[in-house]
Amino acid sequence: MKNLIILLLLFIVMACATPSQTKQALQEANLNNTSASSTLTITYIANEGVFLQKKDKKVLIDALHEKYRPIYLYPSTKLRLKMEKGLFPFQGVDLVLVSHLHGDHFGASSCARQLKNNPQTTLIGSKQIRDSLQKTSLFSAIQPQIKVATQTEPITIHDIPVKILKIAHVNKYRYGWVQNFGYIVNLDGQKVLHIGDAEVSKEIFAPFQLPKENIEVAVLPIWFLVSSKGKQLVTQYIRPRHIIASHISVGDEKNATRRIKQYFPQAIVFTQSGQKATF
Repeated sequence: MKNLIILLLLFIVMACATPSQTKQALQEANLNNTSASSTLTITYIANEGVFLQKKDKKVLIDALHEKYRPIYLYPSTKLRLKMEKGLFPFQGVDLVLVSHLHGDHFGASSCARQLKNNPQTTLIGSKQIRDSLQKTSLFSAIQPQIKVATQTEPITIHDIPVKILKIAHVNKYRYGWVQNFGYIVNLDGQKVLHIGDAEVSKEIFAPFQLPKENIEVAVLPIWFLVSSKGKQLVTQYIRPRHIIASHISVGDEKNATRRIKQYFPQAIVFTQSGQKATF
């Protein structure tokens, strides 16, 4: 009965709203509809940011950042504050994983606020991430919650097995100095791979032997999904059951989707905050 009343109220609000207000309402409804279940749910935050949930386990990856450049999608202020304050559905987040320090993936102030407000959360990121957090006024309070990633290794935090993957950032001639890490998150037997801004290189991925990991979902940036080289790498060296495409430029959503579908017709393309996929 309660859910019926909420749906009726949402219908009334949408009927009276402008198109942009309706779009925002739908995005917020999708986010708020995330609840604990035995189903793996992946909700899109922005750019490469995702929210993973299964049963009582919750993980944010590359989700806490603010406006960086117009080409990159970023979480709305309302959404960001929900994550930082640990408001539904982001209460009890176990892990915040950060691939690297670029502003479309990581905001030091935002991550620091999230950790301060949610003392049960552990953040995993590179030394560069830790050094950026150290410059915030909250560092002394949140320092015990930070785990520095330095190499490829398996760890378990809050009963969540995670495999850290040290992966070179794309375009090593320009971004060779950036410490980029991928993660395999195991939520009750279902594994999610997130690789940050990795380089499309079989020499990098072959040693990880990812097909043996039986990855359920791979969250991949668009440049892995729009070429024959990328398709070969994904199908041979990652071999996930499902693919979620991310890092889609603002304004290029339709063209990007068309290009991705040419190589991966079954891929789920994340372009709007609040999009959700279940597995």
